[in-house]
Amino acid sequence: MRYLAFDIECCDGKHICEFGYVIADDKFKILEKDIILINPESRFDLAERSGSKGLNLFFTKNQYYGSLPFTTYYNTIKALLEYPDQIVMGHALKSDAEFLRAACERYRLPHINFSFFDSQKAYSTYANINYSISLEDAANAMSIEKPEHLHKSDDDALLSLRLIRAMCQNSGIDFSLFADLYPRAFGRSKDGEICYKGDSLPEMLEALEKTPELLSRAQRKRCIKEFCLYLASVGATVKSRLSGKKYCFGQAFEENCTKKALFLMYLMRQHGSNYNPKVTDNDLFVATDDEISNAQAGKGRIAAAYRKKSHGGRIKIMSFAELYTLLNVTEDMLKQMMLPSLEENWKQNIKALVPSTGDTASTIGDVLKAKGINLS
Repeated sequence: MRYLAFDIECCDGKHICEFGYVIADDKFKILEKDIILINPESRFDLAERSGSKGLNLFFTKNQYYGSLPFTTYYNTIKALLEYPDQIVMGHALKSDAEFLRAACERYRLPHINFSFFDSQKAYSTYANINYSISLEDAANAMSIEKPEHLHKSDDDALLSLRLIRAMCQNSGIDFSLFADLYPRAFGRSKDGEICYKGDSLPEMLEALEKTPELLSRAQRKRCIKEFCLYLASVGATVKSRLSGKKYCFGQAFEENCTKKALFLMYLMRQHGSNYNPKVTDNDLFVATDDEISNAQAGKGRIAAAYRKKSHGGRIKIMSFAELYTLLNVTEDMLKQMMLPSLEENWKQNIKALVPSTGDTASTIGDVLKAKGINLS
């Protein structure tokens, strides 16, 4: 078993100009450290973006432009990342995986597939913080010796490796045990899809059923978005006043009542309604009693719905009580429903909802069948 830590620098936040890496054994002894300079074949734009400081890269533009393009080093980078019996490591690796995906797609090369352990994700849980911390700040907090240069990809890769080693040492355990404590720091990049452990729709639906408190705000938003892809496979079976309508809920409802929102989205899809988060394009906005009572001071989607209505737009602001009547469901019925269990490859093989074999709970399909609606 070996560890490979890597880091990528870009000329403009997208196009790769450096790939730096460090290889170590399972005791964190450095075996190899190197850097690949890449001609990004794009202009440099390192100015301040989105409130972040502009970068100062180690090498000159001429050195980057004097190097060969990504296609020359593709096989080398692919072999490094796909090496067997290895754990890939780094800090905020989702971004680096996205850079690699963009480069592969730009040059029409097969995607590079690898799993990884993210020191940023691990450190947030280790330090009990609810935000993403930079590699430099994490190293400072842990009093870790920093390499001579920052934003030099091989040195940043080395620092991420040192951060993981320091967390293991402070915990008094080796990496194999440490990794078991931080499963959500694991992620993967496969066939162009990049996600962390617990971020796929099947995993998020399972968490909503068993441990909803583990889902972050961002994951709940992704759950709503990805469930819409799943609903694309579900056909309408009921003709009603909801048929052909586009709708959405308020953000607070989706965040605080995600499971209920998904049930309602499925039932509304059965009535031929389609979820759309853009209020101004919708026919319906389903509002909570609190949103209706405080409409004048409302913000977000409810405010957009009332603005559209006040300007003569065709949109109905509907209460949940009214929606339940149209769907012919009750709160008790919603509490009995269970979310679908989807296969890992749900995007390629979307399945119909499978009735539960449990005695006390039912899938959405069970409830609808009990009401005389044939899902087939």
